[in-house]
Amino acid sequence: MKWRTGLLTTTLAVSLLGFAPATASAGGDTVARPAPEAIAAKRVFMVSESVGLSAKAAMPGAFPADWQITITGKPALFVEQLVSQYVQYQPLSAFGDNAIVAAGYNYPYWDPPRFERSIDLMVNTLKSKGVKRIFWVTVREVKPQYFSGWNSLSSGYKKLYQAYPALNAQLRAALARHPELSLIDWADVSDRTGLTYDAIHLNNTGAALYSQIAASMITTAASRKPAGATTEVVVAGVNGVPADATAVSLNLTSFGPRTGGFVTAYPCGGTLPVVSNLNFMPSQIVASAAIVPVGVDGKVCIYQSTEAHVIVDVNGAFGASSGFIALTPARAIDTRGAAPPAAANEVVVHLGGVPGAPTGPFTAVVNLTGLGGATGGDVRLYTCGTTAPYFPSRAISPGVAQNVTMVVDTDALRWYQQVADFLWHLVLPVFVMVYGSFAFLSRYMKSSFLEALRSDYVRTAKAKGLNKATVIYVHALRNSVIPLVTLLGGLLPSLIGGSVILERIFSIPGMGKLAYDSFYANDDTVIIAVVSISSVLTMLGIFLSDIAYMAVDPRIRYGMQNEKA
Repeated sequence: MKWRTGLLTTTLAVSLLGFAPATASAGGDTVARPAPEAIAAKRVFMVSESVGLSAKAAMPGAFPADWQITITGKPALFVEQLVSQYVQYQPLSAFGDNAIVAAGYNYPYWDPPRFERSIDLMVNTLKSKGVKRIFWVTVREVKPQYFSGWNSLSSGYKKLYQAYPALNAQLRAALARHPELSLIDWADVSDRTGLTYDAIHLNNTGAALYSQIAASMITTAASRKPAGATTEVVVAGVNGVPADATAVSLNLTSFGPRTGGFVTAYPCGGTLPVVSNLNFMPSQIVASAAIVPVGVDGKVCIYQSTEAHVIVDVNGAFGASSGFIALTPARAIDTRGAAPPAAANEVVVHLGGVPGAPTGPFTAVVNLTGLGGATGGDVRLYTCGTTAPYFPSRAISPGVAQNVTMVVDTDALRWYQQVADFLWHLVLPVFVMVYGSFAFLSRYMKSSFLEALRSDYVRTAKAKGLNKATVIYVHALRNSVIPLVTLLGGLLPSLIGGSVILERIFSIPGMGKLAYDSFYANDDTVIIAVVSISSVLTMLGIFLSDIAYMAVDPRIRYGMQNEKA
């Protein structure tokens, strides 16, 4: 992500943090005296070695005029030396709520734990001085393509510069230990030419950009939402959005996040889904589109996993008659549980399996998230059975999670494919449904069949010379089925009561789930209908069992028959 100067200047904001009553001066004029906490909130203490000091002239001008900037330090010092010589001896009056640490270029790559200890020392020392927010500037990772003098460097400097990525990794790891610490990610911005006069030291252009990024981060940090915050945004009936809107199109933007994280938009009143609409890295400005169902009281909820600014723009809405069916966001596929798909590999996603989605062809709104591997690449979303598009749906940077919201048509199945798909998805529910009763009925059938084999009419049939198949399937089997026919009357109504749990597990919109939901919703009409249907099924089962008696037992006949004298 490249930072642009024009963009940064438009996002700077100064908030009124407090006020004090006016007092009269000796001359009789009224003078406003700002509260001490307001002064501390706009005071910045910066300690640095040579790289940060090269921005010493530009740094004060990047902040608003009423901010106080104190810059100190010395080139070629390790972090712990800066602490002992330029932080510890400073009086408390030199510090405010904010501190910038621009140090680390003299990295002890031969002893990385030493740098980790020095990070903790610097942060803890600044906290003891009353500093509330500490901003550490990551170091520029010197790369040959952005520094023409790479080949002329000595082996010692090359070894030092090649260790800078490990240094920045230690700084990012320190965020978990120190909640007061944030990073100003100069490493992410400085992958370009024209910012330094050597590998690391800033020229005028670099000093201006360096200062603007730092000022933008610090002046807005106090108002960042905390990690885990959920913000409710009223959208229905506001700014042209219909009061009966079922969903809204949002543009979500994260600005100045303290750590990498994500943002999830979902309907208020519902459960926080497992899907994310926006993923970002520390200090990035990232935007992503999302289509979100409207929740309770016409609101959508915005959850953020880390401390960050989040901007929500409403681009459009779907009215009640638009034909758009809003679903609670649900994950259709996640390849992180196994090896990542190979390059140029096609992955088929069955969107019809998502709860609430139709089984036939439909147009879907999909949130596609790609997590980059060791190298960059792209993903392309398209309808199965069509040619893959020439242009990618989303470019993916190495090691970065990125989102894109797209509208795509699902493939149209032929009628026999729909039947096959329907039957295939019935296999597991039907197996679970019949497995328990199958064990009971098979044991019952076995007992009845063995009893029939010991009957006199079976021995008589064998004595008459009938073959084994006729004896078993005509004489023994028909008579052993009679006890099972008696149970038939209770099987049909049990299909409703026994399917409640099954339908909830497999998300089948059946009678059992309808009865369960209606009971807790106090929907008397539906409950009466379900009970009536159960009663009809019971009578139908008894009637069918009576008819079945005639089929399996020739001794039973219904109706009047002529009797011979």
